[in-house]
Amino acid sequence: MKRLFSARINFDLMSNTFKKQKNLLIIFSILLSITFPFAIIVRIISDTPIYFDSTGTEFLPLLFIATVFLLLATPLIFFNYLTSKRSVDFMHALPIKRKDLFITQMITSLLFIVIPFTISYWGGYILLYLFQGLSVELAHFTLFVKAILLFAVIQAPTHFVIMNTGTTSDSIIYSIIMFLAPYIAYGAFEIFASTFIVGVESLSSSNLLMFISPSAALFKLLIFNNSNISPILVILYWLVANMIFTAVTIHLYERWRSERSELPFNNRYFFSLVSSTFIAFLLVFTLSVFSFDRQSPWKFLAIQNLLIPVLFTFVVYVILDTIRKRSFQRLTKSLKRYSIIAISTLLLTTIIYVTQGFGYSNFIPDVDDIDSIMVTSNLGYDDPLFSETINEKYIISEITEIKKVMDVHHAYVRIFKETNRLIKPLYYESPYLSNDSVYESGNLTFQYRLKNGKKVTRSYRLPVNTYDIAYQLLDLNSIRLKSQPLFDATKPTLDVKLYSGVMDKEYSVDFDLILTTLKEEYLRVESLSTQATLRYVILYTHKDHIYQINIDDRFPATIGFIERYTKGETPTNFNHYIVNQDEYNFNHGVTYPASFHNYIENLEDKKTLTPSELNDARARIFSIDLNTKNSDTLVINTSTDYDPNLILIPLR
Repeated sequence: MKRLFSARINFDLMSNTFKKQKNLLIIFSILLSITFPFAIIVRIISDTPIYFDSTGTEFLPLLFIATVFLLLATPLIFFNYLTSKRSVDFMHALPIKRKDLFITQMITSLLFIVIPFTISYWGGYILLYLFQGLSVELAHFTLFVKAILLFAVIQAPTHFVIMNTGTTSDSIIYSIIMFLAPYIAYGAFEIFASTFIVGVESLSSSNLLMFISPSAALFKLLIFNNSNISPILVILYWLVANMIFTAVTIHLYERWRSERSELPFNNRYFFSLVSSTFIAFLLVFTLSVFSFDRQSPWKFLAIQNLLIPVLFTFVVYVILDTIRKRSFQRLTKSLKRYSIIAISTLLLTTIIYVTQGFGYSNFIPDVDDIDSIMVTSNLGYDDPLFSETINEKYIISEITEIKKVMDVHHAYVRIFKETNRLIKPLYYESPYLSNDSVYESGNLTFQYRLKNGKKVTRSYRLPVNTYDIAYQLLDLNSIRLKSQPLFDATKPTLDVKLYSGVMDKEYSVDFDLILTTLKEEYLRVESLSTQATLRYVILYTHKDHIYQINIDDRFPATIGFIERYTKGETPTNFNHYIVNQDEYNFNHGVTYPASFHNYIENLEDKKTLTPSELNDARARIFSIDLNTKNSDTLVINTSTDYDPNLILIPLR
């Protein structure tokens, strides 16, 4: 690190380089300008609309992609002298310290990108300011500064590769490998863990990739701006990492020997370390992608799953080793080295699988350490835990309810440990699923928010026949109340209506008189009913969403208040049908906010019920239970031109 801070830029050498390579600077400027200002000019001339927001336009990602490509390639030009013994001797004979020479060349290669980027970036924005009415904002300047800082980091791996290789071809190959390695490692961990380790949440929404790849940080943080983490924190992290990386690279450069130029490598450890790590990541990645036979008890170790990944990665390793030795005569030694890498990788992945991430899957925090639990549900189209208005998330903070949520979580962990059947992926053959219903599964996520500020997240893909465990959460008051905003005085509701059980009559009633009693019984009733007779249906609107409360025989006090305070009734003009199909799954329960289907095939061809037939159906209706499946279903079409809704009520 001392060498890094004591190094000085030799401006005479930098000036001389700019004079010699001015044509290269012009070419880079034209190339980057094509992606941003010139593209905008073409749109302006052709009078084609340009999409832009406060930070940029649709062309801005193209500018950054082209810039990243040049960032990777430019160091190969300015350090090209290291591939020739004569050139190395000449450059190192200059009256410049090696650390100063390295820093000068490094900064020069960066400037040859920064200058064209600056011209293109601000050229494009000036056009938008002048001709498209885009306002000048601070965000445009901060984006520019942050990008420049990350550009220096993106170049660092290429500098490191050049200091360990002696030919241009090897530098290019391993610069590409160093660029791709973080993405392959991320993909390997993401796919393997989400496929073979139960409870692992997808990393796609995490920030991990930004901390292992500076180019990923550039795109995710600055261009697409879809990260919840501070850009300053990420940039500071990469600046510190870049200083360490550069200090190591300077050390390698100072030890450069001209006799190692024109040889594939000047560091005997570089090939073994980089190629082995890359092949290991690539093997895990391909194992996860090409594990076609998920039902095999050997999982990814089954021969049919191993064949393609092993052959593919072996060929890649042989190619790399052949390039290193410039010969095909060492195939046997390549096979031995590859075997060591493959066996070690498979051994480690097997241990991770058998222990389920070294106990990761089975870990649940202690109740005394938990501040709250966020439950996220997506158990299919008719998920009783799902509501669009709350974005599928429930925050549980009361201690008794936290314990009930933990009981549900423990139940799923026990099922996994005992039967090993909640194993991912979705298409795994499970005793919970029939052969023709392997697609019936959903996701349930527990995020524990601990008192020390940390979070523990476990996400499960559950077979449909284990949903009844998750449905125990419907008995939590916090979930019930959040599912029905009618009971929240702070949330205004609109257009509350009371109907008969078959919705052929609408009643006029003062809801303020019955709301307290309804809430008390609503919180007390169990979700798993015994087909109680449906007496009334309440429909109301909140934030453009329709909610439903079924009032059945389990609400005696509420029914009494309704009968006492009803002021009158009005016939409805809804159409009623009976469909004889068993494909409609009533996973609603009393706590579900609504039970609407917008479409039933060929419903318009069915005959509407006569008053006599509707009276017969009235005696058969019952309140929707969890997991109720009936062949006879009463369909009530409440649709209007602007509000298409079908209410489904099971019949005995």
